[in-house]
Amino acid sequence: MGLGPIGKYSPSQKGGLAPSKKIQKKLDKGGSFHFPKDLGVHQFMMIFHKYEYKAEAASVAESIVLPMPQSLTDTYGMEYGAEDVGTLVAVGASAAANIIDSFQKAGTDAGKEKEATTKANMKPDEIAKDMASLGVAGVRTMAAKTMPQIEQAAALATGTIVNPHTALLFSKVNLKEFEFAWKLYPQDIEESNMLKNILRILKMRSHPTYMQKDNNYMMDYPHEVDLYYLGDGDSMHRFKRCAITGLNMNYSPEGSPAFFAGTGNPVFTELNIKFSETRIWTGEDFEDETVASGNMEPAAGGNG
Repeated sequence: MGLGPIGKYSPSQKGGLAPSKKIQKKLDKGGSFHFPKDLGVHQFMMIFHKYEYKAEAASVAESIVLPMPQSLTDTYGMEYGAEDVGTLVAVGASAAANIIDSFQKAGTDAGKEKEATTKANMKPDEIAKDMASLGVAGVRTMAAKTMPQIEQAAALATGTIVNPHTALLFSKVNLKEFEFAWKLYPQDIEESNMLKNILRILKMRSHPTYMQKDNNYMMDYPHEVDLYYLGDGDSMHRFKRCAITGLNMNYSPEGSPAFFAGTGNPVFTELNIKFSETRIWTGEDFEDETVASGNMEPAAGGNG
């Protein structure tokens, strides 16, 4: 029996989420909400899923469609660390690389040529000199770790230091993060109520829930969300499944609050949402990246 998508990686998610392949199938399973009533061709869609470790099995809750956010930025981040690997590690890495290369070339013409070259260069006096240098460097490297004052004295006396063999070591790929903002202006009380309902769903789906109503010992994860740009012809970047990590609603973005007459509904709302993808990107995700232009995705709306 397989272990499933370790680390939640799945080949079906390769390259991110493609609107033309995913959206309609998902919309058949959940409610759809949009703002405003007269959405243009270019739209931003969020489809919420109940959290499941096997992402493909997640059930759809709702979809929300808004206008395109104010800023569209795609940022990738990789972490490296500069480490002093030391003389012994550097020599070991070089020897390991040589051994691996010999195994790969074994029995080939290239392997025979390498063996002949190695034998020709094996001069006893040169080997002895290299071993002596490595021995001194190794002792001084160990002294620097265990008795730094001894290494300091050796450095001062000889006017030399042991090569730290600094290497840039790859550490990890950071999860991509996005922060999108909208200034939303309902035209009438109907649109105001549509927006109010959308904000309620955003708050509800971005928070955990109790697993059982009669106790508070365990909680379910918040919903995850799939993001799509619609109407861009698949010309911009794609997303992998995300979690909402921040949610901010400013009901007085113009400096002072204003309300629809006879209600407490604000006339202006500034919405800010922070997303973090739940899977890293690798080079394979970009192998089949589509190059397109024009509006290749149908406009999507729904019943508010």
